[in-house]
Amino acid sequence: MDLTCNLTKHKSIYQQVSIRYFLNIFIPTIFLLILIIYGVSFKLILSWYIFLIVYFVMTNLTSKLKIGIVFILTLYNTTESILYNFGYRPFWWASEKLIYSATEVSFFSIIIIFILLFTKLGFSSKDISMIYVRISQLEKKINNISKERKVLLYAIFSILMMINWIQLLKVGLGNVIHSARRVYSADILITHSFYYQLFSISLSLIIIICIINLYKKKSSNLLLVLSSTLFIFFWLPSIIIGSRKELLIVMLGIWAIKLKSRFFRFLIITLIIIFLSMPLFFDGFNLIDSLHEFALPQYILFAFMEYDIKGPFNYFSGLFFMVPSLLRPIHLIDMGSWFFTLKITNVGLGSHPFAEAYMNFGEFGLFIFPIIFIILTKFIIFLSKVNAAFWISGFPYLIFLINRSDFWTCIFFVFYTGLLFILFLEYPKKEKRN
Repeated sequence: MDLTCNLTKHKSIYQQVSIRYFLNIFIPTIFLLILIIYGVSFKLILSWYIFLIVYFVMTNLTSKLKIGIVFILTLYNTTESILYNFGYRPFWWASEKLIYSATEVSFFSIIIIFILLFTKLGFSSKDISMIYVRISQLEKKINNISKERKVLLYAIFSILMMINWIQLLKVGLGNVIHSARRVYSADILITHSFYYQLFSISLSLIIIICIINLYKKKSSNLLLVLSSTLFIFFWLPSIIIGSRKELLIVMLGIWAIKLKSRFFRFLIITLIIIFLSMPLFFDGFNLIDSLHEFALPQYILFAFMEYDIKGPFNYFSGLFFMVPSLLRPIHLIDMGSWFFTLKITNVGLGSHPFAEAYMNFGEFGLFIFPIIFIILTKFIIFLSKVNAAFWISGFPYLIFLINRSDFWTCIFFVFYTGLLFILFLEYPKKEKRN
């Protein structure tokens, strides 16, 4: 009887391993071979999306996270090749050959990232479980935060909100409304100052968690309404200007905390879809133009490949991003801002991680980008297991914003947003009286 049970158990384990190997290694390898032999095509990209969606539906939370990361990466690196078939070509210098060759190499790297994430180089269910133990501990800390500290945090948040509105009104509400989106983004700190954004995002995350706790307790409806109103008014100037990134980080940070809650997963995903669909209203319900969020960043890579552009910084000099600007031995700006100064495009495109890899190592950089991505993933997972605040600050970049950021800017925001979150929550500590 015991022998039969053991045989059945081993057979079940063997079947599970075989299925995982088939989904995680075999099928992606088939996609790689087709890509190498026949090149990139609409049918191949569509098949990849179908595979990711089907796998997402049938698997566990940890695998869902990995698939979600790869799905968003795919969106940001294949959308332009699809839209090109419908006549979308915002910049004349990007030829069909250039678009497809860049997409082909990027797609190759994305499939490699998928395979690596499902090996020991990726993160495991054990890692995610440990992080959510830390999340529970962090939520308890916020739940038990002292009244004095709450008052202080709300006061700082209110002051920053007033600064946002003073700057917006100084520009002129009418001027902003009747101008193109983001024209005045440089005039408001929350949309262009990295240091101001660190304070705004970390405080917002604590405030919104307090709002969720108030809702759960149903202790004070007045305080719940006032807190929610304060939060909305804080971010309203940013929305009016047309900058969505910073608020998106906050929404994804809350999603990171409530990832195991089906209700919050559904709520946050719905809000994010609405949030990302906002350009549809500004573009006259033109679906193709509204997808520029996913298509335009890749034009940085196209430009680098077309004009053989070499940047003034690299992965090594980028380390100085972690040092306050006054103490840096060299002048640094993020890649997106630097690219805009080249005047190759008439709009800012943000940053693009594949373009950064290309700028550092040429075409070879696109093939080693999967290693760079895994290093970043490992960094975020390691910090998150130490303190869950880094999961809240790192998850938005891991799942989404890495596609619009360069390597060191990403690490800068993950590390310092998480650090500020911890400082606001825990320091200064009260001295215990004897």
